[in-house]
Amino acid sequence: YKINQNRLTRMKSILEHKKSELHKAIQSGAVKTLKSLVSNQLLLKEDGLLHDAVKANKLNVMKYLIENPSTLLSVMTQDNEGRLAIHIAAATGNNHAIKYLHERNSGSILVKDNSNQTTLHHASKIAVAKFTKQPLKLLLELAPALILEKDNQGQTALHISTANGHNTNIKFLLKKDTQLLNIQDNHGQTALHY
Repeated sequence: YKINQNRLTRMKSILEHKKSELHKAIQSGAVKTLKSLVSNQLLLKEDGLLHDAVKANKLNVMKYLIENPSTLLSVMTQDNEGRLAIHIAAATGNNHAIKYLHERNSGSILVKDNSNQTTLHHASKIAVAKFTKQPLKLLLELAPALILEKDNQGQTALHISTANGHNTNIKFLLKKDTQLLNIQDNHGQTALHY
């Protein structure tokens, strides 16, 4: 029994080391290293690999994880908070990832996380420079219905943009739909209260 326990402990240690190496390969964009590590199918069950690739802005790694027959991770894989990789792409302003993930599964853009937040809610949390294409614009081009969606707090993307002081987002959202100003959250507050 003790020998089996020692062997199990050693195997767990090896697996943890490989998981660490896998995350490092993703963050650095080392597809070659990634290919050698994914031969162990247990590692592919590891949560967050696709999410990590999006966070690290590694489109080549993201494509490899989704398209390679030995990995085939789904764009519909959720993390512990119910977020898809497209939520992370929206939250980081990664338009290339948003477009790619939407092309792989157009329904992913409409999925809500555990807080009932959409991709538009996540995109509204970040400030965007005026000279870049706004993730908000891209998301609304792909799914116009997102503009009126509320999260568990009853907040729209306008509430969140206002709370974070993102004037460029606020102006853009109000140009799209002025009725956003009248929408109240669960506490009866409009975006003007934020």
